[in-house]
Parts: sequence; structure tokens; C-alpha cells
Amino acid sequence: MFWIVLKWVVVIAACGGACSVDVRCRRIPNLLTVPLCLTGLLCSLIAGGWSGLGDSFTELLIAGLPFFVLWMIGGGGAGDAKMMFAIGAWLGTSDAFIAAIAVGLAGGILSLIYAGTHKRLAAALANTTWMMFTLPFVLLGPGRFSDRQKLVPASADGPLKTPYSLAMLAGTAAAAAWVFTWPH
Repeated sequence: MFWIVLKWVVVIAACGGACSVDVRCRRIPNLLTVPLCLTGLLCSLIAGGWSGLGDSFTELLIAGLPFFVLWMIGGGGAGDAKMMFAIGAWLGTSDAFIAAIAVGLAGGILSLIYAGTHKRLAAALANTTWMMFTLPFVLLGPGRFSDRQKLVPASADGPLKTPYSLAMLAGTAAAAAWVFTWPH
């Protein structure tokens, strides 16, 4: 039980630290994400041996890959993706999947609120719809990836830089509440 509580405390505290930088600078620094990811992998190795490391690496991919794909198509930041990889490295097993879903839901809500308060909700919804339809081609289509990325719509007045770490903090806190209160 100690290990379970520790990993959630570390992840939520790291998300809080990411928020303090991201809200001010609109970036999540490597100085936070890289050590967080490496210590997550190391702690999993210590706690569970090679099997624990394998589980941690698998969950790193499960939590981070969707955000990496978003970054690749211009729908998210690299720091957001790296932070989700680090969260996955710490949470392991099914908890990283729960956290990724919760962060994604929180991010969707945050993005809608943020676009609405900046009077760009219709454009944001149109861009999101277009990204969903072009995603398979952008990721898997023929030709150079940089050429396919040009299909992703550019906002006429510049993209909104939503501090996504707020969604990470809300999502991981909600996921922790779910894990500790829902019987499984």
C-alpha cells in the first residue's frame, strides 16, 4: 500500500510543479519531466525487478503515446507528452491508463472552457474536427511527414496555448480518487 500511495503523491506533486511553470511560461521543462520519468523507471525496477521495469515502460507508452501523437500533429506540446510519459513511468499497471483517460477528459473540458473564454470556441471545435478526420493520413499517409503535417489547420490569429498541466493535475487527482475509492 505504501508504494501505491507514494507513486500517486509523487505524480500529483509533479503535476502541481508543472502547473506552477506552465501557467506562467506555457511550457513544462525537461528539468522536471526527464528526472521524473527516470526515477519512475528506477523505482519500478527496485520495487518489482525486471518485471516491474517492463510494466513501467509499458504504462509509460500507454499514458504518453496519445499525447505524443497530439504533439506530432500540432495538437499539443512536447512538454505535455513528456510529462505524460513520466506519469506513466510512475503509475504502472492499469493506473496509468486510468490517469491518461482522466487527463484527456480534463483536457477536453479545459480546452473548451479556454477557447470559450477567448471567444474562439467555434474555431477550436472546427479545428479539432478537422484534426480527427486527417489524423490517419497525417500519421500514416504517403510522402514526407512534414508535408502531411501541413494538413493540420493553422489558426488565423495564432493557436491558443492552453496550460495543459492544469488538466494533468485535475486528471491525475481525479484518477487517484477513483483508484482509492472504487473497489477493484
